[in-house]
Amino acid sequence: FYRKPRVDGTDDPEALRRPRIVEGVDLTRARFTAEAAEVFGVSRATYCEWVKRLRAGGVKGLVPGSSRPRTHRGRRWPAVDARRMPELRRGMLWAGNARIGLALAER
Repeated sequence: FYRKPRVDGTDDPEALRRPRIVEGVDLTRARFTAEAAEVFGVSRATYCEWVKRLRAGGVKGLVPGSSRPRTHRGRRWPAVDARRMPELRRGMLWAGNARIGLALAER
């Protein structure tokens, strides 16, 4: 039977696991936060980040974010050169972007 996900994302298993870790570290943090976090398999920095997000947004704040890159650092052709690319590609079938870039610079 198919279970529909909740709209707010709080049924995410990772988001439900993280508050238990935060609570466990809080309970065992009497001596050192880093040692207590290490017992649960997270770094001190990760623990502190989760605490901050838990206090700010509750369990909903602990839902893991997307790991998809937000930007692409690939080469972008100027608009003028992009319009000339189809004719250059037809004339230079086996040339790569570097060689076509040289041809654009020559013209």
